[in-house]
Amino acid sequence: MIQPSGSASPVKEPERSGIQRIKKYVPGIGLIRTYKRDLLKTDVVAAATVFAILVPSALAYGELAGFEPVVGLYAALVGMIVYALFGSSRQLIIGPRPQRQS
Repeated sequence: MIQPSGSASPVKEPERSGIQRIKKYVPGIGLIRTYKRDLLKTDVVAAATVFAILVPSALAYGELAGFEPVVGLYAALVGMIVYALFGSSRQLIIGPRPQRQS
């Protein structure tokens, strides 16, 4: 409840439905409902491009870290899925980036 200054009675916040509460914490759900089908073709091309770059690099990072190469792939996929659900933007570049030594 919110109590405005100078007021003796508290003001109730409007009740939110379950979906509204979920959309507050999981913005990716809202993007699904407003998705424009005419973007599907370009999104599939973008997904294929990311996949072509992600798989070899994620496998290499998994091996460089001393794990089985597939562990790097799992880590990259989990990161992308988490951002797709909890991120607030449709556009994002995610993945490990090597740092150059000076």
